[in-house]
Amino acid sequence: MKHTVVACLLSAMMLISVAYADVSLEYDLDGDQQPDQITVRFAQGGNYEDSSFIPAQASVTLSDGGGKQDIEIPMATYTDVKTHQPDSTLDVTLEVLPERYFRDKIIIFRVNFEPQACGITGGASYFAWANNKLISGFMTERSSEAGVYHVEDFVLFPPESGRPDAVVVKTEFSNWDEQKEDYVVHTVDEQVYRWTHSAFVNEEEEYMENQFKDEN
Repeated sequence: MKHTVVACLLSAMMLISVAYADVSLEYDLDGDQQPDQITVRFAQGGNYEDSSFIPAQASVTLSDGGGKQDIEIPMATYTDVKTHQPDSTLDVTLEVLPERYFRDKIIIFRVNFEPQACGITGGASYFAWANNKLISGFMTERSSEAGVYHVEDFVLFPPESGRPDAVVVKTEFSNWDEQKEDYVVHTVDEQVYRWTHSAFVNEEEEYMENQFKDEN
């Protein structure tokens, strides 16, 4: 954790700005020996100095011989409400994760957002390919301020999640302890995303929606 403080301070001084651009990769989704093109698109540029930010969105496009598919995914960063552009101080990459143990055949993709300065929210956005469709998943966040706080999500897929066909995202909130000269975890939050054979459902949001329906 001490190294995190030093690295964060250095990156803050350098304040490297990396403009957003489309990220894509080729992967044979349907086993026909022909690569499919998966592309994540979002706005260019950004202005992180404006404090009025809202959760950003990105679109994923699949292109192959059979046409195109498009979905919207949550992004692990924020959009300026004035410019409608995401933060530009992030490195963005797209990757395919190793096979996970769901009862269905699922291919998981992850868009990584790596902050280049302190106080910038990064993390990852997950989406999937299952039943011949692109499927929006969930997002994780990570941010820190040198010598003040550190917030990070940890993703557990089955069987590590302890539940079949469910993903557990644990969030650790840490504050800097002057005496220990390290971050100390003070709160742990947990979100569960249940795979329903067609979508990842946030169980807490599902519960709240059902409560609202019962009350009305």
